[in-house]
Amino acid sequence: MTSEERRAPAGEAEPYTLVLDGSGDLSAAHRLLAAARECAAANGDVVVDCAAVERFDGASIQVLLALKAKLESSGRVLHMGSMPADCFSFLLATGVAQAFVTGARAP
Repeated sequence: MTSEERRAPAGEAEPYTLVLDGSGDLSAAHRLLAAARECAAANGDVVVDCAAVERFDGASIQVLLALKAKLESSGRVLHMGSMPADCFSFLLATGVAQAFVTGARAP
């Protein structure tokens, strides 16, 4: 899994966007964790664009849940968007889909 961060220009209140792609497995979790830490340090809400994610595993989900909790502790929101059906099905099967309802759409 790779990630790309997109920030709004200085002075604008747009959310920080984290674009994920590839496979969100244990081998990629450390890269996701580094990106999540950057997101948490930024101002404003965070949008996670999952359109190019092939699959998630538990390690990636744990990183995203931790990011969500960190953002919520400072009054911010984690929005999940553009999620492929297989990824959304995994979230449903693991019982965490409700935690990521904001902006997530089942295809």
